[in-house]
Amino acid sequence: MGYSDFSNSKSASDRLCLFAMSEPGYAHGEGVYLGRTSIYKIPLMLDLHATVNPHISILGMSGAGKSYMLKNLIIREVVYNSSNTLILDWNGEYSDTVRFLNGNDIVIGRGGSVPSSEDEGFAELLRGVNSINLHRLRDDEERKRVVYSAIRSLIEYMHGRGMGERMRLFVVLDEAWRMLDNPDMVQQLYREGRKYGISVVTATQAVGDVSRGVISNSACLFIFKLQGDSDVAWLVESGVVGKGNAALLGELPVGACMVRINYKGVGRASAFFLDRIDGFSTDLRYITKGDRMKYEISLSKMLEALDRLVVDRTAREGIRSFLESGNGRMELVNLVREMMRLGLDRATVVTFTRAIGVNDTDSVEAYENAKDVRLEIDEE
Repeated sequence: MGYSDFSNSKSASDRLCLFAMSEPGYAHGEGVYLGRTSIYKIPLMLDLHATVNPHISILGMSGAGKSYMLKNLIIREVVYNSSNTLILDWNGEYSDTVRFLNGNDIVIGRGGSVPSSEDEGFAELLRGVNSINLHRLRDDEERKRVVYSAIRSLIEYMHGRGMGERMRLFVVLDEAWRMLDNPDMVQQLYREGRKYGISVVTATQAVGDVSRGVISNSACLFIFKLQGDSDVAWLVESGVVGKGNAALLGELPVGACMVRINYKGVGRASAFFLDRIDGFSTDLRYITKGDRMKYEISLSKMLEALDRLVVDRTAREGIRSFLESGNGRMELVNLVREMMRLGLDRATVVTFTRAIGVNDTDSVEAYENAKDVRLEIDEE
């Protein structure tokens, strides 16, 4: 049975026989949403706190959906978890993603380099969203030099910092790592990074180039369509993929993938398929209360309520700019504070937040916590 037959089959017994036991029986409540499983449509919430380690490997032929998945993973991790992210961008393809997240796209020119681990500038690379863009360097040898330097500095910084101070840092190596002549430093980062709060994410289309050490130290594996029987055979021989699932890897449509996750306290890996990776909507705004995600509200709905309820043009334009800025994640109290700063009274603030779907209790609490702005205005 091919993948398309499996997806469209009317025979529940066929589907249950092949895959029901491997699909997760529940959705983790925490983590970031990536898509739904092929059979039972269970949401996959990738919770790296629940896996045996936080590392991720993404495999698949060119055009199968690797980069799309990786960009969406980065965006969701930053928006939902405020994760620091360092991207070693071999071809300069993550610039738009970094700009969307208000990050720094650091283009390395000829002869350029990254700061050493002892420089204050290196610590800045590990805060927020930063991309080391290598596309302007003249050849792969120059790119390798910069990548080696960045990874070596990260390992040195990691050791100097100590395990007592954990970072929440994503290190993204899309294609770049496999081009290195000596992958030992990458494997060291995989082996030791977990202890320091570092999640290493690699993606490649050259499955045969993947180190067994990298695969064995990746609790999360996403496999998109593979080209050639040799890639599938390598995964089967390595014990990464069972023969039953391997038969479908060459037939996956664009965007579909097999997922293999090792959760803590579970004897064997959970393996299942996603029909697609669901993209991150740039129209959504994610309103938090404290550290918790509270509301997902479309920007269009917020702007409609703004135009309807706020008469003052200056205040309306100021709030619009606030809503359209940033990466789509905002603290409720900061939204209320901005509305108060622009002169809106309590009734208008609460009416607006109610109109976009925020409950009255959260609205009133946010207003009370934002009163410092009102006091500053009164003093002036």
